[in-house]
Amino acid sequence: MNAIGGLFPFILNRVCAITTPPSAEHFRRAREAQFGKSWEELLPSEGAQRQEEWAKARAGYDVLDGLLQESGGPYVMGDTLSFADVTIGSFLLAFKRLLGEESPEWQDLRKWNEGRWVQRLQAAERYLGGN
Repeated sequence: MNAIGGLFPFILNRVCAITTPPSAEHFRRAREAQFGKSWEELLPSEGAQRQEEWAKARAGYDVLDGLLQESGGPYVMGDTLSFADVTIGSFLLAFKRLLGEESPEWQDLRKWNEGRWVQRLQAAERYLGGN
């Protein structure tokens, strides 16, 4: 979760934008309590600071990719789908939808680790209903 979570700050406002006002308010309060930070502190910075936060998120995915490469298959357990794959795929699908397929962030993420995150998402989408 630490590796995947690096992208959370980049979608927080987008989650609030697609929910009802009461849900958005609850989401904000819950995240502030969860992380012990104000909403503004949770959101990504701008400029160089934002680029640094994005690079940290990518570094987490690099570590996870290294572990996943050991499986030798499209899934964490090789050719066998596991709960970890559904979790990873669900987060990737959420990021894809919340960031927007045409966003610079998603377009960059698509290139990470030689495109393997998109490949992992595609392998899991038939189980996620992500078409």
